[in-house]
Amino acid sequence: MAENILFGTSSDPAFALNALAVNPQVRHAIAAAGLEDDLVEMGRSIAATMVELFRDFTPDHPFFEEFSFISAAQLPAYELLLKRALGPVTGINGADREKLLVLPFRYIEARHRLGLIDDKIKARIVEARQSFEIQMRGQGSRAVDFYEPLEYNAGATILDNVLFGRMAYGVAQASERVNGVVRDILGAETLEPIILRKGLTFHAGAAGKRLSPVQRQKISLARALIKTPDLLVVNGALSSLDDRQRQEIIASVLSSRAGLATFWVLGQEEQASLFGRILKFEHGRLVMDTTTAELPAAREAAQ
Repeated sequence: MAENILFGTSSDPAFALNALAVNPQVRHAIAAAGLEDDLVEMGRSIAATMVELFRDFTPDHPFFEEFSFISAAQLPAYELLLKRALGPVTGINGADREKLLVLPFRYIEARHRLGLIDDKIKARIVEARQSFEIQMRGQGSRAVDFYEPLEYNAGATILDNVLFGRMAYGVAQASERVNGVVRDILGAETLEPIILRKGLTFHAGAAGKRLSPVQRQKISLARALIKTPDLLVVNGALSSLDDRQRQEIIASVLSSRAGLATFWVLGQEEQASLFGRILKFEHGRLVMDTTTAELPAAREAAQ
């Protein structure tokens, strides 16, 4: 929702996601659109849902990262807040109001699917967007670089500038299909070599912290492959990838290392057929030692 209201990019900490609930320009825009109480109520609904669903989950449960509204450490505080905020939403003030306002700014209807955005809310969000832009331009502020269809947004990524939108959640292989079209267009415009060189100058941060988990895992594997070791041992190196990507990379690595030894700890037995010899352990004991050709018979014997 924050992206829909700002409709631009900013490097100013005052417009960071966690700061929007106390940002005066944003608060003025949502108030002018009659949206503030709606967002506070939405925040209360999100908080109640998160507390109910995640109360018994361990702090490292992947759902905390998936929903990313409230961390495990914040759950007790929000549980107490909900007990204080039982009355009309107009009676919620001060820090409690700000804590609830933070949550809907992170909400993505197509991803989180809590059914909180109706046509009335959509219209008010667009109204708040317009009010915010008029306010910022009227103040002569350059803190936000607003999206313009015919202009390059220096604060956005190259991909965002090309797409000028977001990939749809829940659509099969959306990322692969969209990225394929983008690469075709960049190739036709002879921009791909320029962008590739630009990408190599990207600062990945300490230990690659600015990269995604998938990117970090692929780079770690590539780093090992560049050394062309006589024995390559891979353990959990592709855990962030989906099954299809993992299968393709394993097959590609094995093909590139023909004649060299590769020992791979697999998370799924179905991928074992890519290897010449399969060892299976259960509770620290070796329970299967077979070849690919003998695998079907070994599986039947183990059942």
